[in-house]
Parts: sequence; structure tokens; C-alpha cells
Amino acid sequence: MGRIRAPPTNAVLAIPATLSWGGHQHRVQAMIDSGAAGDFLDVTLAKELKIPTQLLPQPQAVTALDGRPLEPGKVTEATQSLRLTISQHQQEETFYLIDSPEYPIILGHPWLCRHNPQIDWPTGTILSWGPTCQLTCMLQSPSAPSTQFQESVDVSRVPSVYHRFKAVFSKARATALPPHRTSHSESERFEVLGPTDPILAVAGDDIILPCYIKPNISAEEMTVDWLNLDFKDERVYRYQNHRIIQEDQIPSYRERTSLFKEDLWRGNASLKLTRVQGTDEGTYKCFIKALSWYDDFTIQVRVKAIGSKPVVSIEGHREGGMGLLCESEGWHPEPELVWLDSKGVHLSAGPPETHRDFKGFYTVKQHVIVQETDANHFTCRVQQRRINEKKETKVHVPSE
Repeated sequence: MGRIRAPPTNAVLAIPATLSWGGHQHRVQAMIDSGAAGDFLDVTLAKELKIPTQLLPQPQAVTALDGRPLEPGKVTEATQSLRLTISQHQQEETFYLIDSPEYPIILGHPWLCRHNPQIDWPTGTILSWGPTCQLTCMLQSPSAPSTQFQESVDVSRVPSVYHRFKAVFSKARATALPPHRTSHSESERFEVLGPTDPILAVAGDDIILPCYIKPNISAEEMTVDWLNLDFKDERVYRYQNHRIIQEDQIPSYRERTSLFKEDLWRGNASLKLTRVQGTDEGTYKCFIKALSWYDDFTIQVRVKAIGSKPVVSIEGHREGGMGLLCESEGWHPEPELVWLDSKGVHLSAGPPETHRDFKGFYTVKQHVIVQETDANHFTCRVQQRRINEKKETKVHVPSE
């Protein structure tokens, strides 16, 4: 199950925009939000306008950057490709469908990376667009017929076999070429950036670990390494020479990790991690290396797994009373188990037994000997304070 982070209250900018599809147009107010990890469209608006949509391959959970759920249930639909026009800027986009009546369109961090607009946040204006957009996204006014005179070219000293290329001989055009590019090392200097807050992942879900290059130069020719610093001498993922390198990859990450290869040219080196498990918790490093430059960024990932309802077994008579056993599995981080009597008073019990499976999930169990009371009701509670979760089971022990 996937995870999409919707925008928290960050730097935002509201701008007029136009949606186009299948001969239809609709003017909307779009919000640019630097804290959103996706692009979103209000589901009610999509239904009213009969915008074409598509089912997602798997449901996606929408959370804030700190992991709090922002959307009830899961997002199951996205739009088909729509044309979004902002002033003279136009591009094709798809949007996840969520409830967002105040701002029908939300353009998040991926959009900012793709189009790299220069924004004056105090005045709420877009000053310019990125260099790629100048070539691919900007609407051009019809150009006037050229009035440039035909340059006279002297070909008297050119071998006759080349005279047929006279039309392309032009000193003026040659001197109009752009200046020579900066040195290779200068052009490769970049920063690797990502979120500063920890990513809270729910076990079983899919998550994205954001990592991108600033400025938005292509990473296609670079080496991209993802590391979990809790593992030494092994990698989570490596991209190099246009292919995935599986040597030295941590076995538990195989077939669960991928980059967005279609976005590498934009400098997007984010890692998708599917089917999150307990062993995925840790400090991750996104390391990107060019021929003569490198940089990295670290991201904290915390995994939350709520275990099973405790199972209580009556083991029979023991010296000093009746023996009970409580067991619960599937927790992360490691939980604690406590026994309570009918008044909520903690009972003395034997040492807890904890087991961690190969996916990093914890099973905990504990024996206790109870004495007969007026109520003979006892509670086994398993709790994890860091994630503020608990589960408990009450049991009644029959009197002799």
C-alpha cells in the first residue's frame, strides 16, 4: 500500500490557472505548496466537471510530513493526463484525487522540481521559469516573417565540390553561437537535498524517501547510492551507468526498492520503498556522485507497526495460584507487556520474553501467577509509548 504526503502548512502561493482536457477548459485557483510531496486535485471538482480519471494500481495513503493521516481512507484514483496552463506556461500533468475544496489544485514539491520557477513569495508572483521550461513549456507568440538580409558569401576560395553548401556558410551565424560552456567540474557542482523531518512509515505501506539535486541538473550520468547507515558495507540501492547494480545490495531490500528513472533527468533521485518492514527503520543516506563532485543527504525513517490483540491462556494451577500466559506479535518498535488486576494495579510477573523476526517485528509474551480475588478479572496490556498505541485483553479466571 502506497503513501503520498499531502501538504502541511508551509510556504504557499495561490495563482490562477486553467485546466484543459478533451476540448474542455476550466479556470481554477491553484496552490503552490513547497511542503507537498505530490500534485492533487479536488475529487468533487473532478466529478462535477466529469474530468477523466483512472484507478491507481494500489491504494495510496495521504499523510502530513510527520505521518499524521490527512485523508480518511485511501486515495484510489488519479486524473488522466490534463493540460495545466499558468500564464504563458503550459504542461501535461496528472493529479491524485483528494478532498480539497478550498484549493482545487495543489502543486507540490515534484512540480517545483520539474519546472523550477523563481518565486517571489512576499509578493506572490512567479518571476521566471526554469531553463528546461523555456524550451518545452512556454507558449510562443507567432513569429513575424524574417527581414534578415541574405548574407553575401564569397566561395571563390572554397573547392567547387562544396559550393552546394553555400546556404549554410555564414560568419554572422557562427559568431552568434552561445559562449563556450563552463568547465566540466564547474557545471557539475550541486547540492543534494531532502526533508529535514523524520519520515514515519506504517508497516506494510509503500513510502518515498525524497532526494533531489539543486540546481535541477540531470542525474542520469551520475552514480546514485542509497544507504541505511545501520548496515555496514552494503547498500539499499545503487544506480550507475544507466543500470541497477545489485552487488552488495542488502538482501531484505531486493525487489522492494526503485528510483523514478523517468525523473532522473530532472535531478530527482528519490527512492521508493515498498512493503515497509521493521528492519527498514534507520538513518538513510542519499549519496550522489558525478565525475568530479559529490554530495549527500541523510533522512530518518521510523517504522510503526501495531501488533495483534494479546492472547491470554490459562495454564492451570501453579505454586502460589493460577498460571496465565499472555502473548502478542507484530509490533514495532519493541513493546512492553504489563499485567493488571481488576483495580488496575500492576501485578508482579516473570521476566518478559521478546523475539524479533527476520522482518524486524517483535513478539512479546509473559507468564504470571495470580491469586484468587473477589472479581477474578485480570488484564494483559501490550503497549508502545513511542507510537502511542496499546492493545489489551481481559480474562476471567473461574473460582475453584
